[in-house]
Amino acid sequence: MIFAEHLGTPTQCRYSDTDITKALWQPIPDNFTKTSEIVADFAWESSGLKTIYVQLRDSEVESVVKSDSIEYLHTAAYKYTVELSSPTHTPAAVQASIPVLKYDKKLAFSYVTDDSNSPYQYIFSRINKRMVPRRFKLPDGRAMIWHFGMEGKPSEEQYIGEKYYPTQPLQYTDGAGIPKRYTSSVACWFEKFYKSDGSFEETGGGMFPWITKPEAELYRDFGFSFMFHDLPDYTTSCTQTEFNDSVNKAIDLAVRATGVKPYAMAEPNGDHRYITLCQGNPNIYTMCAQGGDSRIQKAYLFNPTNSLSVQDIVVQRLFAYGSDLTEDATDVEYARALLADLAAQQALADET
Repeated sequence: MIFAEHLGTPTQCRYSDTDITKALWQPIPDNFTKTSEIVADFAWESSGLKTIYVQLRDSEVESVVKSDSIEYLHTAAYKYTVELSSPTHTPAAVQASIPVLKYDKKLAFSYVTDDSNSPYQYIFSRINKRMVPRRFKLPDGRAMIWHFGMEGKPSEEQYIGEKYYPTQPLQYTDGAGIPKRYTSSVACWFEKFYKSDGSFEETGGGMFPWITKPEAELYRDFGFSFMFHDLPDYTTSCTQTEFNDSVNKAIDLAVRATGVKPYAMAEPNGDHRYITLCQGNPNIYTMCAQGGDSRIQKAYLFNPTNSLSVQDIVVQRLFAYGSDLTEDATDVEYARALLADLAAQQALADET
């Protein structure tokens, strides 16, 4: 934006991105005030530093030329043709509108379901406004996992001790103002997807499997992401080669179960050896961990110097803690800490 001043009341203006002396003078509206704006369009076809010149005048005198420069990023424009049909064959009966893109998103929020344990019961069901069994236990107190497909089965529902029905889905609006459902990342212990004979469980019951085959496909198609977590055959003394072999086994289990190859690691058990080993593995691109190492930091996406590569940073993962881990939690200290972190993220977004 360029601010131009003129003693008296200007009646004409001209602007240019090259030689302003060759620009044509244009009339200024009668209702023009000190706070009014003149919008200028330029047909730039390449990115780079652009300088704009502006000048005002009245019937007696011309103002000095004012200028300012911007770093312009050229983006391609596309023309789309959409054919619409009306059952009445009356063109006036069909209306179409394209929402204006609103790049007003300040926060990037990710929720990770730990150990791939109960994501349908507590996460997917809550996001999608489905019944959420808060307690699902056998009479002897042994906890079970509520799986996709158990709804409407009295043999399963009889063990629900407490449940609630969300009043609305969890969603946000995209850049066009269209509601979108939240998704989640699932930190997967892929071995827990399979039965002892190596087959993939179709239904589920009790504590295992943690995710059934229909659930894995449901999450994948809905937009959930799958992350590495506890790895098969991993030991705290394993070499880089042994670690890489373990990752390859996890990839095989993941692809068989979900059809998707993970690229992110959610560090398990606070074992920071995973950081060094993941940095030496070609299949792991990014990583999150729960703190306690100088390489683990909060990542602010709107900071231009920030990188999400595991070679540069391990993203801090804020765990639920304290009373939030109990079924009867009333003091949600974890939720307050999470909101404080998001507020800090928004403040940085406002600055940059």
